[in-house]
Amino acid sequence: PEGIRDDVEARDAFVAERLPAILRTRGFKGRRVVVAPHATSTFIEHLQVPSSEGLDPAEQVRLQMQSRLARSGELVIRSWQVGEVHRDEGLRHEHIGVAIERREVMKLVEMFRRARLSVVGVHDGLGAMVRSFGHLHRRESDQSRRTVYIDLGHGHTSIAITEGTRIVFAKSIPTGGRDLGVGEFEASIPAPAPNPVAAPAAAGGVGFGVSIAEDRRGDGAPQELSRRIPEAVPVISGGEALDHLRHE
Repeated sequence: PEGIRDDVEARDAFVAERLPAILRTRGFKGRRVVVAPHATSTFIEHLQVPSSEGLDPAEQVRLQMQSRLARSGELVIRSWQVGEVHRDEGLRHEHIGVAIERREVMKLVEMFRRARLSVVGVHDGLGAMVRSFGHLHRRESDQSRRTVYIDLGHGHTSIAITEGTRIVFAKSIPTGGRDLGVGEFEASIPAPAPNPVAAPAAAGGVGFGVSIAEDRRGDGAPQELSRRIPEAVPVISGGEALDHLRHE
């Protein structure tokens, strides 16, 4: 509900209450869950660590993340190297670090436990988003293809740039739909289409029509994404918020 979207405690309580019924009515099976924490709970940083023998890069990233974030609680930190950077002081390794407070992780685990579900993995949202498109990058030639992913949420916009399935840039911007003037609207989720290339819009309500207008089974030149936008999607006014998002 609109009134609790910016109240973290109220939102979490609402989700915990509705979760069992949602899973039951949507036909989910099994008891094992992989979860991605909310963007407001996730911190993303690009870090450069010196190339030094005897120093663990992961430990250097952990110390830098703790220093930059200055969080009082214990952090769960994951990182990966994306390349090398040459600076005046020598060679450095560029890393992307993702952190979340351990108490937020445990809160999610407990929420699903009360719903009689077992959390077997906690992933960052950007990584989960990129992996969901991994089936489009299975060929060797795809590993050099650059893709930009943008996830526009209510309060945050998450961005990832990849080479194939490897994330080389990541950022979370605290500007989202609430700041851009995107109003309330209902979206229908279309049933899976028999054609893997295009998914037709659902009849009635908003249908997010074509996912990817490209048949990746051949080696032809890639086509662009469909530019057909359903009329029911609200217009983004944005103003200063949209300018800020463009700048970021």
